Formats: sequence, structure tokens, C-alpha cells
Amino acid sequence: MAEDYLDELYALQVTFDSINQRYFESQHGLFPGSAHALPQLVEQAEKLVDLYNRDLAADLELMDNTADGHDGQGSEDRHTIDQSNLRSRTDGAATDQTAYLVDMAKAEALDVMGATERAVAIVV
Repeated sequence: MAEDYLDELYALQVTFDSINQRYFESQHGLFPGSAHALPQLVEQAEKLVDLYNRDLAADLELMDNTADGHDGQGSEDRHTIDQSNLRSRTDGAATDQTAYLVDMAKAEALDVMGATERAVAIVV
């Protein structure tokens, strides 16, 4: 669950950074009032994962190894969350989210300008 949450936060951060770079000259064009909140949220989630890895994952590994009859030597870290791997996996999700947000913004702009049929064509 923490892994999925952190994965989603990484994708959201990359998405916002990409849109801000491309459309707002690296300024915080999306949700400028809360631009500081996402990096803080990511930092807190990373700390939570660090605590999990340090305190809980090792115990889970030990319990699994004991139940399997192993002595714990050379075991895989099945329960440890690899943050660097998570961050590198976010590119695809971020690209999809960026495309979605840009399409929604285009559709809304067209709708506001009275081109509702063209807006619907983008969304569908």
C-alpha cells in the first residue's frame, strides 16, 4: 500500500513538473497555491517507506524465512520497497497523466469558447 502511494506521488510530481516546464516556463502554473505541498508530501512518504524498510520489512523477511525453514542467509528482500526503482518506473504513468491533463485543459478551453462539439471529441 505504501509502495503504491509513493509510486502515485512520484508520477504526480513528474507530471506536474513536466506540465510546468512545458507550458508555464517552469513556474507553478498548476495549483500555485499548493505548489509546496506535493514535494513535502513526497518527502514524508519517503520517510514512511524508510521507516517501513528499516523496522518492518526486515522482520517480515525473518518471519518468512523462519516459516520456510531457511536461516535468513542470502534471502531476497521481498518486503523491502526500493525507492529508486519506484522513481524510475514513473515515466510511463507520468506521460499518461500529462497527456490526460493537457487533453482535459484543451477540452475545457474549447468548451468555454463555445466549441463544445470539438471539446467532446477530445474527451471521447
